[in-house]
Amino acid sequence: MGCVMTTPTEERPIQVTVNADKTKAEMFIPPGISEENLNQHACMRLITGLGIVPNEGTVKAVAELILQAKQSGKGTRGIVAETTLPVSGDDGSVEWLIGGEQPQELGEDPVDFYQKSAYTLVEPEQVIAMITPETRGTPGTDLFGKPIAARGGKPVRLKLGKTIQKKNTGELIAKIHGPLVCDGDQITVLEFIEVPEFVDFSTGNINFDGDVHIRKGVRDMFTVEATGNVIVDGLVEAATIRCGGHLAVLGGFAGREKGTAEVGKNMSGKYLDNVHGEVKGELQIDREIANCELTICGALRSPGGTVMGGKLTCQGEAEVAAIGSPSGVPTVISMLGKKKPAVLTVHRWLRADTVIQIAGKAYKVHTDVRGPVRISMGRGREVVYARDQAHAMPLVHIANSLGDAA
Repeated sequence: MGCVMTTPTEERPIQVTVNADKTKAEMFIPPGISEENLNQHACMRLITGLGIVPNEGTVKAVAELILQAKQSGKGTRGIVAETTLPVSGDDGSVEWLIGGEQPQELGEDPVDFYQKSAYTLVEPEQVIAMITPETRGTPGTDLFGKPIAARGGKPVRLKLGKTIQKKNTGELIAKIHGPLVCDGDQITVLEFIEVPEFVDFSTGNINFDGDVHIRKGVRDMFTVEATGNVIVDGLVEAATIRCGGHLAVLGGFAGREKGTAEVGKNMSGKYLDNVHGEVKGELQIDREIANCELTICGALRSPGGTVMGGKLTCQGEAEVAAIGSPSGVPTVISMLGKKKPAVLTVHRWLRADTVIQIAGKAYKVHTDVRGPVRISMGRGREVVYARDQAHAMPLVHIANSLGDAA
């Protein structure tokens, strides 16, 4: 039972009761209370006598209860005081002003973003969003006048890139032209240029501090240099591309022995033909790598592609559908294994006359071998191969040793 305060009279007393959790106070006015005792002052004294701090609501509730008791002549009961609950603050929010939608999500691989996502382009000084700050909330008060803390709202968690400015009014302003993207809680305008047609005599060579997106292709003998990513939707001909980020040649790269690719991160594309250069990350090719001279510092991933002619030097593992050709086109793959143990996986055909350099030695395959074939270093650094789930066998069973690798 809660606390009870009663009138000190011989009449049946007025009672004020506080409930068990001390959030409400109830007054009971029994029938037959005299005019002398049934008044605002006497009732308020009962309430304050329990330590309850009255407010305007309490005064009004008592007045209404007294009036009801006088009019009815019956026992009357009602709530005369309640805890004022705290009001939680509102969380901060972002209102996007670029068509009402959040900008594109940037995936783990920027190349995938450019291939699969449309751009949300913004202009310099464009207001891209409005941030509404969180509110602190309104504290409550218990029956006895003690404050009850309110939960504050959560602020908006955004990390702004250097290409976005936040004003004191909450506006987010783009500082440059480019695609607006977000990566988790980080939002930025990418620094890039877009070539709507070909890189050719109409544009001259491209040299840009940032990302470059070329809609059509790159013509013979032109050069594209960028500190960021380079994406070419169409064909790259006998051109030179140097970039510090990722390179995507979506239409393929037909180098005609003059094509050069120097890539700071990963490279991906449909096919490569007569291209030379270096890829600091992984190389991912869909169909064919023909007559190329490439150093790949990461892995070679072309599970559906054929390596035919030229020389590939892989510091990571390599995975291809086929290597070599039925006509015996000289093909060399050098597995250095600097980052991971040297492993070459061929899913369909390992052709005769293919030269495999691994563990410092060179081997020339003397017969076509149907895949899947996995070539790696076994115990004691012996080079072995395995087909399907069979036990590993020495590579010299299917290839002639040529001695030390060149």
